[in-house]
Amino acid sequence: MRPCALIVPDLEHIVSVYLQSYGFREYNSLARRMVLLFKHLGTQLWRHQQQRINLRQMKQVLYLGSAKRMNAVYQEKIVHKEKAELGTSHKKDQCSVAETEEDSLVFAIRELLTPGTESDAEFTMFLDISRQIFPISTSQHVNNNSSLFDQKVKSAVLEIFKEDHMESNDMFCNKILELYTSLETSNTVILSGQPGSGKTKAHHTLARALNMLNYKMYSTTQTKDEPDSQNYLPANYKSNFKALTGKDGQDFAKYSKIDVVHLFPGAMTPDQLLGSFEDGVWQCGLLEKVLRDSYTMCQATIAFIQNMTGPEKKNAKYQAELPSILKRWLVMDGHLDPCWTDGLKTMLDNEKRLSLGSGEGVLLKDLTNIIFETTDLRSASPSMVSHCSVIHFGPATTHWSSLYFNWKQTATRKWLLTAEGLKMLDEITQDVFPPTIKFLTQTCQTALLTDVGGEATAANSVTPGVTETSAFISIFSALLDRVMNREEIEKKVRREGPPTSVKEDTPPQSRNIGSRLTNTSQIEAVLPNYQENLKNMFAFAYIWAFGGHLHDRYKESFSKFAHDALYRATHSVQLPISGHVYDYYIDEKTSGFAKWSERQQQDRIKNLAGFYVTPEVDRYAYLLELLISANQPVLLAGAPGVGKSSLVRSMVLSKTSSTMVNMSKGFSSSVLQDLILAHVQAVQNKNITRVGGAAGNQDQPRHLFFLDDLSMAPNIGRYQPPHELLRSILTTGGMHDKQRKQFQRTKEAAFIAATTLPSAPGTGLGLACQVMTSRLTRRFVNLTVFTPSEDALVTLFSRPLQTWLEEFPTYSVEHHTEFARAMCQALLELHQSVKDKLRPSPSQAHYIFSLHDINKVVQGMQLMSPRTHIKKGKTKKKGEKGHNRTSDSESSAPMMKVIAQLWCHEVTRNFGDRILHTE
Repeated sequence: MRPCALIVPDLEHIVSVYLQSYGFREYNSLARRMVLLFKHLGTQLWRHQQQRINLRQMKQVLYLGSAKRMNAVYQEKIVHKEKAELGTSHKKDQCSVAETEEDSLVFAIRELLTPGTESDAEFTMFLDISRQIFPISTSQHVNNNSSLFDQKVKSAVLEIFKEDHMESNDMFCNKILELYTSLETSNTVILSGQPGSGKTKAHHTLARALNMLNYKMYSTTQTKDEPDSQNYLPANYKSNFKALTGKDGQDFAKYSKIDVVHLFPGAMTPDQLLGSFEDGVWQCGLLEKVLRDSYTMCQATIAFIQNMTGPEKKNAKYQAELPSILKRWLVMDGHLDPCWTDGLKTMLDNEKRLSLGSGEGVLLKDLTNIIFETTDLRSASPSMVSHCSVIHFGPATTHWSSLYFNWKQTATRKWLLTAEGLKMLDEITQDVFPPTIKFLTQTCQTALLTDVGGEATAANSVTPGVTETSAFISIFSALLDRVMNREEIEKKVRREGPPTSVKEDTPPQSRNIGSRLTNTSQIEAVLPNYQENLKNMFAFAYIWAFGGHLHDRYKESFSKFAHDALYRATHSVQLPISGHVYDYYIDEKTSGFAKWSERQQQDRIKNLAGFYVTPEVDRYAYLLELLISANQPVLLAGAPGVGKSSLVRSMVLSKTSSTMVNMSKGFSSSVLQDLILAHVQAVQNKNITRVGGAAGNQDQPRHLFFLDDLSMAPNIGRYQPPHELLRSILTTGGMHDKQRKQFQRTKEAAFIAATTLPSAPGTGLGLACQVMTSRLTRRFVNLTVFTPSEDALVTLFSRPLQTWLEEFPTYSVEHHTEFARAMCQALLELHQSVKDKLRPSPSQAHYIFSLHDINKVVQGMQLMSPRTHIKKGKTKKKGEKGHNRTSDSESSAPMMKVIAQLWCHEVTRNFGDRILHTE
């Protein structure tokens, strides 16, 4: 092959030619300043290679600036014509022309480049650089920033905020309007930012706002149609036909109705996404089907409207029923990995055609926009980024208080919360949450990101406070469902009658008797210690939401901080001083805090599976039961051997319809999808049969999936396909069927997952075990199963040994409890000494010891049958030589010696067999 060198093009000359062709008079000066601006932005501002400005983005800026200049020139002509009719002169000088041209370019630069800034500091630096090169126009745009956006769209967005009980956030609203502007100027947009920064909510809110405008402006019936993100069949609606047919070309309505299709390419193979040949027959991919449906729908809409506007239909005296979906947004959620993005390059360039492996191509019409949603652009190719507009959602775009504000707006409908109770919760929240989030950000770290490296931690960081606040809302809501459920209490009051105090303060009974439980005094008659119980439930949910996902090493510091923060709040919550804050639960009888060890429960004894319930285990079993009853997914994380899998198998799976799934390198997303769909469809069929053909029962049964070793799922590049499938289910409530390519809802599926800490020795971080993306883990309520204390471990492992010793013949073994605890105490000390002295290294990678080894020793000792008969020697008669009276303790000594030797044998086999050298 003959090598060919490509020189760097003269950007100033190219930009100058484009400006001249677009009709700019000051093209040389503007070209020189534009190239200087892009050079300074590349050297001073953009941190990543994907953010650098290239020629394609320069052309987009020039095109938008030209359109802006033409609009300004057209408006000046109208003004000049009006003044000419009035007899006044209007002379346009050279200075005004230069200002108009500069202003149009600055407008295009701000519209296309500012959404890609990642922080307020970058945006400020961008304005400073622009102000130095375009001083007058930049200052004008900064002062008139609010006028850049469409005010009708902004009003619609604010109305959607109000309808969804969302907090009005100016920065988030501006990001939504930036997305609208980018979709108007570019066919493809990339939304990047931390998990929890509002990317999904932004395009969903914008779609609803545009649908609202479409109905208000063009619909004869003022009803709204929510965008069905997974429905491919367009629904018809009554439209103002005269308003639509008056438009030119394909722009039938300025605010077209939007249909959103949400895909997760990482949850499927590239063949399932783009199509492939099977036995010589082309199998259509999911993306191909969606684009073909969009193209067919667009062509049908155009043909129908053109047919209705023909001369034979001009005098029609009826309103036409037009297809409601005029635009489609294809949202592709996940890492922009080249394994699937390389197949989309022809769809992103000027050709706008998806090239298939069969030789065919699917046209991407102008009425179809593509939105990529990802955390960062590190894995995206520069050529792909250059074809797209980039909007970055920074950490300040959303705030944790928005989640609490949204929850508070609807809380009084579900639970018995008075105005005084909500005010108390607001004050405690403002007193406790901000300092706690600051403390966690500066001092602590979640267990899933501890000791995994700075790069992995930064790549999976979540907007501060969002994960914790979401977990708090889940736990607190589950507690309120048990104690203060409005519907259940109102039914109870109607059935049993109101208490005496309520009868005296209210008029005669009516049908709406439950609605009178509105103030604290009335609720106190039904729920004693109402405010105290509410504060304690708040504290319990706060402790486990903000401190339940931390690493073991931060347990002590968070316990002290939480104790002080709750005590110093406006409405003080006094926790017991002894122990950690994790050691207490809310007693339903007294509504106060009590230790888990004092909780009376039948499960404390040994159950059928040989599982012993300790206070440390009891608290996680309680939390699992609480969250699963509220249909909240839970993720258990902890060191190897702490009992995560045993806890779920013994305490949860045995009580409900469930399936256990062990993740491994060979467990693909297709296998997991088939498994989930099979069980979900079986539950759906049972529901239909049970309710007589209508599966609409609110308390319909669910199937629980326990996903063990979740971090061991296979990975492709930076993502794990099974995790993307789970994220699809938890985000959209379903997945796409592989055969029919239709969306399949999976509301009947519930999930519990368990994973080993990625930093634990022997997990194979980066090979067998991966750092899970926080876009998935934040969808769960994260709970860290802390390593039990030494006393708890002695109690836990001595119980089976004590039971085993008690099965020996009478007088053969004495002091069962002391003997069992002594063996366990020695075993734990030996285990800790071995861990400290025999550390793993590249040449001795098998020096990995966990609590599993202690369990192996205990199980190995129990293999010896207690009822084995010991061969006795010849009994000597009384008076013969060697005959002595022996006490019972002396007769039991040989058996206890055998057990001690057995302990040494098991310890040697489990710990000593790994040692390579005698020293």
